[in-house]
Amino acid sequence: MVKIFIKNSRGFILAANHWFAGSESIIIMSAGFTGDKSMNGRFEKIAEKFCEAGYGVIAYDYCGCGESDDEILTPENAVQDLLSVITYARHRGYSKIGLFGQSYGSLVSLRAYSQDISAMVLLGAITGIIKYDWNKHYSEKEMDELKRTGYMMIKKDSGVRDVVIINREMLEDFDQIDQEVLLSKVICPVLIIHGDTGKEEQMLSEISRDGVRFLPKGSKLEIIEGATHRFNDHLNEIAHLATKWYDNSFS
Repeated sequence: MVKIFIKNSRGFILAANHWFAGSESIIIMSAGFTGDKSMNGRFEKIAEKFCEAGYGVIAYDYCGCGESDDEILTPENAVQDLLSVITYARHRGYSKIGLFGQSYGSLVSLRAYSQDISAMVLLGAITGIIKYDWNKHYSEKEMDELKRTGYMMIKKDSGVRDVVIINREMLEDFDQIDQEVLLSKVICPVLIIHGDTGKEEQMLSEISRDGVRFLPKGSKLEIIEGATHRFNDHLNEIAHLATKWYDNSFS
């Protein structure tokens, strides 16, 4: 694995990890909400499995997250960052590109989709409207800051960055998703993987179950028994399911 730096469309620098496998196929991994390219070690473990299977891998930090340049995180910026990584991969000579997104990264992957993408695997996916009570996730002080200024500083307990700054649109975005519009534009096969444990993951699973009808023929929803939204104890199974999916889609 080699650390690389990619300039995004706004002129900022994205930090990324690049696994080389001598292949023309690559998988680009997009992190969850305010997460980074490690996702607490989960992405490294899955990426190593992909690399062993013969695929190059890039896991990157959104601008404002991880080791990338400072910037307020917005939905539009997150999508632009992934598009910049896809452009980098094309310029490196990768002819087949697969996307792998976890949680919010799945939404980013769907929004960044174009016909250049050969396959997609979405883990703990956000595929339609989900209504969070943000007062249960953030303090009164943080929510007051959001109301007053339009943005909020979120303290991080892990990773290289202590604070991520998000704008109001990031929180409002979750309950403004048009599922049919989001999913119907995708023409490559999509594998959605959910767990069946925990309220959040169960809600997301039901949303995806309803949305599969908008995806192209051959797409699939897999449920991993006992897995929560973090999937910490199921990484090998995820890597196996995803690798098999990329094998079939890239062939």
